[in-house]
Amino acid sequence: HSASLYSGEVKDCDKVVGFTRTLRKHIHHAFVSGHGTRDLCGPSGLTTEQFVEHVGRKLSNSLKGVSDSDSDDEAHFVPDPVHEVDDDAMRAMFED
Repeated sequence: HSASLYSGEVKDCDKVVGFTRTLRKHIHHAFVSGHGTRDLCGPSGLTTEQFVEHVGRKLSNSLKGVSDSDSDDEAHFVPDPVHEVDDDAMRAMFED
């Protein structure tokens, strides 16, 4: 967003926007492919360091124009099994 605000004043603004879009694509794909962080994916997720390394490798290869077709990209996210939820307790938590 900030790059668009200063588009006439910032050299290589299009490169900044392109980089940001590519980074966002790899972050999104990491979560969709089951390589998100544990706080959002549960115990099967990656640590923060593993997530940063995974996204960094994908981003670096993408920017170099190198195909990164690791088999780990084909992994599918498997959510934790659904646990019994106390609907009344959940409602009470969010009521004013």
